[in-house]
Amino acid sequence: MNRKLFGLAALALVAFSALAAAAQAGGPPVWLSDGVPIPAGTVEPVATSGRITIELRAPTGAPITSITCKVKDEDNIQNGPRGGTDEMTEFTLSGCKGKPSLCPKGTVTEVIALGLPWSTVLSPGPPIRDQIFGAKLQVRCSNGVVIGTYEGTLQPEVGVSVLIFGAGSGLLTESKSGEIAEVLGSDKLKGPKGDKTITAA
Repeated sequence: MNRKLFGLAALALVAFSALAAAAQAGGPPVWLSDGVPIPAGTVEPVATSGRITIELRAPTGAPITSITCKVKDEDNIQNGPRGGTDEMTEFTLSGCKGKPSLCPKGTVTEVIALGLPWSTVLSPGPPIRDQIFGAKLQVRCSNGVVIGTYEGTLQPEVGVSVLIFGAGSGLLTESKSGEIAEVLGSDKLKGPKGDKTITAA
């Protein structure tokens, strides 16, 4: 190995060791691939899929409707000075069904993600959460009628190859009506080929 390559390898080893030490010493949480911190500056593409439910409530807390959708998204996770971060480049909701439906007969409920990409950062636990800043979901009918646009910060819990939306995961708010949207459910994480688990520590 020539001197230049040896130097680069040494720098990579130092960065890797620093991430591992931070994960063990209570530093900012980092992303792990198969239990090992992803090397600093290495971008790892992650695909997700699952099913989520969006509970719409009036400002008083009274339920309005419950919308269940399939979800697929694309993320680029990495570790750096702030710990684990992510850029969510795609967040697609399909097959949405509202109970009760707020849309007229012959139309279907749609939920559209706006303002992508969304940036995220891991926050210390327990449990460790993935804070999604600037999340913005528009609920509308397929005839183009907009029911509401809900935005805010979501912070699902990071499990073993899954993001879990539940208690403590944050709420989205409709600025005009004051209505609240709570996201519930799970989103499974899948890394590149050969990567069995994506977690955080």
